Amino acid sequence: MKQPISILIALTFLSCNTTDKIVSGGDWNGYDYSYFCPSYCFGEKGKTAGRLDVLNINHLSLASKDYLNAIEVSKKYICERGGTAFLNNVYFVDIDITYLDSLENFKNKRPLRNIEKCGQTMYFIRFLFKPERNTEYRFGIAMTEKFNIISTAQFPDSSTTPDFDRIVTPTDAFKTAKKEHHALVTPLKSIELTYDEKLDCFIWEIKSEGTFNDKNKPHEYETGYVLVNASTGKIMENGIRTGRVIVDPAF
Repeated sequence: MKQPISILIALTFLSCNTTDKIVSGGDWNGYDYSYFCPSYCFGEKGKTAGRLDVLNINHLSLASKDYLNAIEVSKKYICERGGTAFLNNVYFVDIDITYLDSLENFKNKRPLRNIEKCGQTMYFIRFLFKPERNTEYRFGIAMTEKFNIISTAQFPDSSTTPDFDRIVTPTDAFKTAKKEHHALVTPLKSIELTYDEKLDCFIWEIKSEGTFNDKNKPHEYETGYVLVNASTGKIMENGIRTGRVIVDPAF
């Protein structure tokens, strides 16, 4: 039996609506590691010859071969913590390598390099977790010259949170949130995959557009949100957050 046209139209609209609102989740977290280092970035799509570029990506062929060990150690760590299935959906993006003897090359660049803030960071590798076409989660792994990992975990531990990598679709997460808390996620602003360190699980964070409701507080706005466990599809938390628009005194 054919489905009514009205139902098909509604489902199509819902799918398009959520797809347009999905944003890349996670954080490279490089600010705490390689951001202040005299480091060059290397990737598969970088420039292939000439002097190393301090601003843009250089090709991996121009990097010292130690980067291979850094990536291998990272992938081993990802597999041990997240499991083989998780690793199979994780993709290498690029790597920052610190060259302490190149500090002079960065003297006029922003941000200013600071060896103290750089700390022990020698390698910082960026990865993307992509469990499906419309979902991306960013995370980074930092390590020392001796390949000891110094960054904090940014994805669940499979030994305590099994099957965490089985992610419900953002569309299904939105349907659940909208069914239970329609007013908190309408109109929809964004759907983002995040990691809750305390609960050690991935979460779909679904947020509505901010609204200005109080005439006595014209610069304050409220945003509704619903947190959905990305593996089970169950709602974990919901509510309203208050923010404030910073207005330049000149205006």
